[in-house]
Amino acid sequence: MDGIFNITNFKFNKPYFPQSKILELFNISETTLKRYIAECKSAQELGMFKIDGVRQNMFEPKMFLNWLIENKINGPQQYDYQKAEVDNLKTNITKLTRGTN
Repeated sequence: MDGIFNITNFKFNKPYFPQSKILELFNISETTLKRYIAECKSAQELGMFKIDGVRQNMFEPKMFLNWLIENKINGPQQYDYQKAEVDNLKTNITKLTRGTN
């Protein structure tokens, strides 16, 4: 695994975030997130869970990041659009380490 994408390099100020904040943090669209959820065997792989009385899905950011690294960044990239998506993710994750996102 690329050293810059080592999960221990990332510090989040909360143990979990609502879906809208995850979209903002990782700079992905809601459609993309829905596609990721559909690609998973279970939503728990992404660190997604529900809290009674809260409208939005909640996410554990380290689990979500780990899934992105394992399944998207280090996963197979057969088509140009997949390579573009990975390049985008790498840029956004790099911003997270710098605290600019």
